Amino acid sequence: MQLGVIVETNDPEQVWNALKFSVAALRKGHATHLLLMGAAVEIATIGNARYDVSGELAAFDAAGGALFICETGPRIHRFVNQAPYPLVSMPASVDLIEWADKVVTF
Repeated sequence: MQLGVIVETNDPEQVWNALKFSVAALRKGHATHLLLMGAAVEIATIGNARYDVSGELAAFDAAGGALFICETGPRIHRFVNQAPYPLVSMPASVDLIEWADKVVTF
């Protein structure tokens, strides 16, 4: 199955859960694309001692997940994209959703 995961928050627990879900899906053999929108574009700085977002992000990358950042998010949130992931347009975001068999949002 092809899973699209959309994250729109910078809440450490929700981002951590989205990444853990995505890693579990990848390990079960599902192609998984993660799209960061809104405040989630701050993923490089999200996390704390309780919610190891950077560790889950590394596990997501290692498991072969694909992560995309909506190009308007960094500009609106006045955040420079520090993560090594591609910025995508809104039409490309729609393409990602069309690609997915199922979509989950966090």
